[in-house]
Amino acid sequence: ESDNRTLDFFVGKNYFELYPDEDHKLIFQEVLEQGEAYVYFETAFGFAGHPDRGATYWDWSLTPVKDEEGNVIGLILSMLNVTERRRAQDALKRSQQNYESLVNSIDGIVWEADAQTLAYTFVSKQAERLLGYPIERWLKDPAFYYESLHADDRFAAMAFRATAPVENRNQQHEYRMLNAGGELVWLNDLVTVVTEEGVPIKLRGVTVDITKQKQAEEALRNEIVERRRAQEALRRERDFAENLIQTAQMIVLVLDEEGRIIRYNPYMEEISGYRLEEVRGKDWSTTFLPKRDREWPRAEFWSATEGIQTRGDIHTIVTEDGREREIEWYDKILKDQDGNIIGVLATGQDVTERKQAEVQAEALAHAATALKSLDLEEVLDRILEQTQRVIPYKAAMILMVEGGRLYVARHHGLDEIPEVYDSLDTDFLFEAFSILKKMETSLLVSDAAERHGWNNIPGFDWVRSYAAVPLPIGE
Repeated sequence: ESDNRTLDFFVGKNYFELYPDEDHKLIFQEVLEQGEAYVYFETAFGFAGHPDRGATYWDWSLTPVKDEEGNVIGLILSMLNVTERRRAQDALKRSQQNYESLVNSIDGIVWEADAQTLAYTFVSKQAERLLGYPIERWLKDPAFYYESLHADDRFAAMAFRATAPVENRNQQHEYRMLNAGGELVWLNDLVTVVTEEGVPIKLRGVTVDITKQKQAEEALRNEIVERRRAQEALRRERDFAENLIQTAQMIVLVLDEEGRIIRYNPYMEEISGYRLEEVRGKDWSTTFLPKRDREWPRAEFWSATEGIQTRGDIHTIVTEDGREREIEWYDKILKDQDGNIIGVLATGQDVTERKQAEVQAEALAHAATALKSLDLEEVLDRILEQTQRVIPYKAAMILMVEGGRLYVARHHGLDEIPEVYDSLDTDFLFEAFSILKKMETSLLVSDAAERHGWNNIPGFDWVRSYAAVPLPIGE
C-alpha cells in the first residue's frame, strides 16, 4: 500500500532489485552472517518510483529465521511508517527553536519558576547579557536570587514573589539587583500565575532592565528640583529688586522703545504728584518735560536706544502743580532674549536742593569777593542782591548789633523803616541780642503769626514768613 502495489507483486522479487540501497544491503548481509537481529529507528527511505513523495521515515527491524541447527535460513523484515511522527517531531523542534529564538530576542529575562518553592525552572539567555550571571547559577543555586537583590529591596521583592501565587493574579514589581560586576541595576518584574484546575503551579515572568528609565526619571526629578530652586531664587531676586524699587529714595523709570511710560516707582509719584495709573502709556517728554527742553531729552532718549547711555546729565521735570525739579539721570537700554531693544531703564536723583545750594554758594562767593574791594554799605547791598537771587523776597534787611544796640544797617524792599526799635523794651532787646549772638545756623519761620514778635511790631503786620541768617564779623 505504501508503494501503491499489491501483495502478489512482491512475491518472488528480490528486495534490493525493488529498493536498491547499499547501506541496507550491508546490514542484511551482517544479520545473515551473525544471526543477530537488527533494529533501526526513523530510517530515511525513498521510493524510487515515486520521487515526488520525498523522504519518508520508518522504524524497521531485521530478524533472522533459523533452522533446528541454528543456521540462518531467512530474514523477517518489519517496517513501520513513522513519517508523520517524524514530521511532527521536526515541527515541534522547529517550534521550540523559534520559541527559544523569540524568548532570547526579548530585551528582558524570560523565566519560569515553581509556584511553591519559587525555584527557577527556566531562564532565558538574556539573563547572562543583562546581569552577567551564568544560567546554571539561576537554576541550581536556591539562594542566588535573594543574595543578588539590593539589601533595601530584599524583603519587598521576596514578598512579591511569595504572594503572587496566593493572590493568583498578574502583577508587576520594581526592585534593584546587583549584577555580576557589583553594579546596581533597576529591574521590573511582570509576573503571570499559571494554574491547573485553579491551583497555581508555575510563575512565568519577564524581567526588564529599567535602569536607564530610572536614571532618566532621577535626572528629570533633579532638573525639576533645580528649576524650582532657580525659580525660587529668581522670585527672591525679583522681590528684592521690587522692594528696592518701591522703597528707593530715587526715581526708577521704565520707558518703552517709543518713549512711552511703562512704570515708575512711588518716589517718582511723590516727586511728580502724578500716580502711575494717570500717566501710564503717555509720552514721557510731553508729560513731564518743560516745553523748552523737550527736543533735547528726546534726542538723548533715542541715543540711549542706540546704545549711547546717559551718565549724570541733569534735566528739569515739571510736577503736577507746575513746580520744576532738577533731576540727575542715569539710564540703561533694555533688550529681549533676541537682543532687540524694548525700552530704557532710567534712574534719577532729585538734585534741586543741591543745585540751589550751589547757587547759594556761588552767591556767597561773589559776596566774599565783594568784601575785598567794597566798603561796608556796598558789601551789605551786594549780600542783599545775591540773597534775592537765591530766595526771592518782598523785603530783606540786615540787622547790626553794635554797642548793645540792635538796628537796621541796610535793607531792600522797605521804603521807610518805622522807628520801632526805640520803643522795644529792655527785656525784648536783651533776649533778641542774646539769640542773635548764639545763632550758628539759619532760622526759618514759615508762619509768622505763630511766632511771637513780628505781629506785635507796628508796620510789620504784612510779614507772613521770614528767614534769618547770622553774619559774624571778625571773632
